[in-house]
Amino acid sequence: MLNTLFVLVWSLQFSSTFTSKIMNMKNKILSSLLVLFLLFIQGCGLFPDYGSKLKFGAGELFYKDGVTKDEAEKLGNYLLYEGFFDEEEPKSVQLVKREDVYVFRMVTASDFIADPEFERTILFAGMDFSADVFSNSPVDIELTDELFKTQKTIKSAGVRKKYGKAYVYRFHPVEDSTADKVTEYLMRIGFIGKKDMSLAYDIQNDTFLYQMVTKEGAENDTPVAEANMAIAGFLSKEVLENKPVELHFLRPDFTLKRIFTYEEIQQVAEAVSAEELL
Repeated sequence: MLNTLFVLVWSLQFSSTFTSKIMNMKNKILSSLLVLFLLFIQGCGLFPDYGSKLKFGAGELFYKDGVTKDEAEKLGNYLLYEGFFDEEEPKSVQLVKREDVYVFRMVTASDFIADPEFERTILFAGMDFSADVFSNSPVDIELTDELFKTQKTIKSAGVRKKYGKAYVYRFHPVEDSTADKVTEYLMRIGFIGKKDMSLAYDIQNDTFLYQMVTKEGAENDTPVAEANMAIAGFLSKEVLENKPVELHFLRPDFTLKRIFTYEEIQQVAEAVSAEELL
């Protein structure tokens, strides 16, 4: 009877151990299948790899494809300092590198993606990123949906350079030597260099676009407008070999407030002497 009891207990233990091994084996198989399934859907793009993640306030920055952690941290701290990242509003961006070009990818609402004024602001932001974060390397910007699928690409448009206290944004159609000549003239007449201001130079349809961020209401201030038109006129005559010039007044986000045509500029400039301007 006692032997029978030992056999029965041993049988139960064997059965329990055997069942446990079977369950462990099934769990391992299921785990392996799950890993393979996740690798499969990731390979199919169903479970995309956004890269490593850093947190800055309520914002998150993913980085991958040749971007170092130091570069990502530098960008994140810059965005935090500039107020793009804060402690309240969640924002998601991604930084990647394609050959020698950094690509700043930003989840963007569809209304902004279709807004040309927002695109203009982004053009200038790309030049700021280049100058302040990436040692003047070109920066493209991609506006994406919430899954980081690209909806619009904004290519690097130019470079930013500092002259005294003035920031000058030079779009690619303008040669660096031309930007230097224009800026040196403005410094010589005392217009820039000693106070904070932002200017931009571009060329469209063979017309030089002389653009500046102005205070609120300047576009309707006749003396301010005429003084700047006179300067634009002398830039055309004395620096740009009589190339047509337009004067653009901009808001702080670099969107356009008002355009003064070359004809308007010529009329004002003809009534002002170089001595008066200096």
